[in-house]
Amino acid sequence: MIKKIFEQLDSSFKENFKDVFDSLQPGASEEDLKELQEKCFKGKDLPPDLELLYKWHNGQTGYGSLNQNDNRTFLPIDEVIDAWEFLNGSMTDIQGPMSKSWIPIAYNGGGDYLVYESEGENAGMVIAYWHDDDSRKIEYRGLQEWLTAALEASRS
Repeated sequence: MIKKIFEQLDSSFKENFKDVFDSLQPGASEEDLKELQEKCFKGKDLPPDLELLYKWHNGQTGYGSLNQNDNRTFLPIDEVIDAWEFLNGSMTDIQGPMSKSWIPIAYNGGGDYLVYESEGENAGMVIAYWHDDDSRKIEYRGLQEWLTAALEASRS
């Protein structure tokens, strides 16, 4: 099902939001995926849906939003790793709580992320991380729901 959403997103972006379509990078290489696995997952297997997402496109260039109803850019793997390391570092200006199992996948340029929960009872869900707020609500029940929201916004 998620692969069909990828096809529909590409088609809709190409037709309705050419700038977003042009900002999407080719799918991640095996080397990129391996680096993500080693750095953020400590060698454990990548969740299949997250791996499929990055095989579809390795994020975006620039600052165009994947979803026209918000202002978040889909992060390439190198930026995912940088953001994950930053958020899990010893910086004191990060508003908790933060979890090493949260993988940043989208960014608004102002310190706020959508993070993919990779472990526990909420594994696979997409959580809103606001840098100056300790609330961490589930924004989407999974990557498919997040992508479906982006698809619906691209058609309106």
